[in-house]
Amino acid sequence: MKHFLLLTITIFYFSVLQSQTHSDFLGAGHDNGISVTTSHNENSSNTGEKSVDGFEVVNTTALADASRFLAQATMGYDYETIQMTAAMGFEAWIDEQFTLPRQSYEDLGEVISEAGEAGQGWSNYRSAWWNYVLSSPDQLRQRMNYNLSELLVVSGFGNDFFEDVGNLSNVYYDVLGDHAFGNYRTLLRDISLNPSMGIYLSHFNNPRSDPANNIHPDENYAREVMQLFSIGLYELNNDGSRRLDGSGNFIPTYDNDDIREFAKVFTGFGDGRPEGQWGIEIGELDLDSFSTYPMKMYEKWHEPGEKRLLKGQVAPAGQSGMQDLENAIDNLHNHPNIAPFIGNALIQFLVTSNPSPQYINNVANAYNNNGSGIRGDMQSVIKAILLDSEARSCSPLTNPTAGKMREPVLRFTNYLRAFNAQNQTFLIDNMLDWI
Repeated sequence: MKHFLLLTITIFYFSVLQSQTHSDFLGAGHDNGISVTTSHNENSSNTGEKSVDGFEVVNTTALADASRFLAQATMGYDYETIQMTAAMGFEAWIDEQFTLPRQSYEDLGEVISEAGEAGQGWSNYRSAWWNYVLSSPDQLRQRMNYNLSELLVVSGFGNDFFEDVGNLSNVYYDVLGDHAFGNYRTLLRDISLNPSMGIYLSHFNNPRSDPANNIHPDENYAREVMQLFSIGLYELNNDGSRRLDGSGNFIPTYDNDDIREFAKVFTGFGDGRPEGQWGIEIGELDLDSFSTYPMKMYEKWHEPGEKRLLKGQVAPAGQSGMQDLENAIDNLHNHPNIAPFIGNALIQFLVTSNPSPQYINNVANAYNNNGSGIRGDMQSVIKAILLDSEARSCSPLTNPTAGKMREPVLRFTNYLRAFNAQNQTFLIDNMLDWI
């Protein structure tokens, strides 16, 4: 039975083991509220015990298919989970995962810090990560968090000049978890306001232009939010193939002028602490002048005037800095590239390194419209990826370019979860230093 761990701030740790219960059907551990009466033959050694053990009889092919599915959808699993998933069906398993609550990395990080169990800084985040990855039941969210962190990249080490590196990273990971089953547009906005991202890609304390002193808005995040986080370098068809101009050349999605215009949008953001808490004036960077709150706008440091966005759209002059941000995020979210670009990236992280154009097209369609006219619905995208025939069929096994190498850390987490690895202190602290 799967367990997850609640840690409380006391002199000692106490573990509270909780399990999922199911009342919708019998099988795969779903024997909740069912009693069984059996008889036995007096001339036989059979006693009738364990006539129903909670697991539906499934064939080995179904178990193999479930194992393959879980390898794509989780950070690791044991044999009981394979049996349960085979009996439930894949879509039902996904739907159940969508309902599980998010575990707070920030809260657990604070527990670890106050208890002094894992030291401070980077180890705080690493320890929280291992505890949830190896013990939390919301394994689809944990897998999405992990893969989204490979797409929306930051570095804890990039924040090392701040004291509480671990807590910054925990808050960043919580943003991924908040929106892993939400909407990508909201995720893109909130990750743009995340202080860990702001520090790493240098739009934290990014001031407006001051030509007299040769100061211009930092272009780092403006470039990466387009190139890596949303639309990529070249215009794409819905199936991920690159569009061509009249001369047969690839069509860039943006140029240096576009980067400079987007850089104007990402000015004026600084310490996000609420009013009444100590803060700073942006532009006067102090090594202690940060918090884990989302960055907020300091208007006097925001670049004024209009900002020319992509596809001929404009963020008009005279509006607030936050309105400029919303316009820029909308501009990227509605760009035709984002569906195939993000869809292809997530397919590669979860299922196969070389998806077919049809596979990418199917996932991009799910991004563009979840069936109810909503764009960017992550639940729709996840289902489109994991339930696509290219993901579920074993026929690609004969194709030498199909599938993907499992990343080393996923090999390790799969190994540990397969054998229900635990720590005697109820706190898993694995810094990976030795492997």
